[in-house]
Amino acid sequence: MEAGISIKNAVANKAIFHDIRVKIEILYLSTLLCDIKNAIINPLNLNIKELKMAEAKGLMKPVKLKNELAALLGAAELPRTEITKKLWDYIKATKLQTKTENGKAENAGKFIVADAKLLPIFKKTKSTSKSGNLTDLTQLNEGQTIDMMQMAAVVSANIE
Repeated sequence: MEAGISIKNAVANKAIFHDIRVKIEILYLSTLLCDIKNAIINPLNLNIKELKMAEAKGLMKPVKLKNELAALLGAAELPRTEITKKLWDYIKATKLQTKTENGKAENAGKFIVADAKLLPIFKKTKSTSKSGNLTDLTQLNEGQTIDMMQMAAVVSANIE
């Protein structure tokens, strides 16, 4: 008789273990599916509810351009990086680079020739760098050159 009870107990226990195993597998699969869904939807594991667009800062923050620069670049506000890029695009497109100071434009070199469009922008530049170097382009004439290293001063002088 005890053998019969133990067989019944074993059969019952096997059914219980089977149910538990099925429940564990279902739980595991649902957890796995959630992980897969999160990996597809949110690969960086960011809290999407708290995620906000980062505010542009530093060189990437748009600044208001003065009239002459805004007219040349075709925008009222741009980040400093974009201002410099667009200025260089204009300089290269119009072949205003030269290898010698006050030389003819030859589309290469470290000097930039002031043309009619760049002259009013360059002439607004008068600043002293942190190292004490003075950049004064207020007396510049058309056809004269500036050193390409002065472009940061030119950009700074033409934003509000």
